[in-house]
Amino acid sequence: MKLNLILIGVIGMLLMSCTTLKRCNLKFPQVASHDSIYIEKLDTVKIVLPGDSVKIVTKVPCDNFELIQENGKLTQSLKVVNGILSSWIKVKPDTVTRFVTNTITKTEVVKVPEKIKFIPKFWKITGWIGMGSILLLIAFLLLKFKRLI
Repeated sequence: MKLNLILIGVIGMLLMSCTTLKRCNLKFPQVASHDSIYIEKLDTVKIVLPGDSVKIVTKVPCDNFELIQENGKLTQSLKVVNGILSSWIKVKPDTVTRFVTNTITKTEVVKVPEKIKFIPKFWKITGWIGMGSILLLIAFLLLKFKRLI
């Protein structure tokens, strides 16, 4: 009696433990989706700054002198002639590079995978019959060995 209950329980668990692939595909159908990829590129842009000059003239009580100083892209000169100070600054043209990020978006469609072909009913029935016969054989052997002990 106990053995029959155990066999019925094991067979019941085997039959109820999993759902079929067909039921799963009906409940959760496969759909196509979109996938986006973001690519950032770092570019350099050259900006040209034009040259410029400034001249200032004013009266000062001072002796005559002249001073010219050049430093890279900047030239400055100071002159005092007959009590008149003239200051002149000249900036040479310059180029500045600036980094700019460009974002490119690529969208791709992810295809739906092919549906899995189902096993025909004939082969399913054959499998169940084969599994049942194997379980009966195991049960028979267990009963046979139980009598020997």
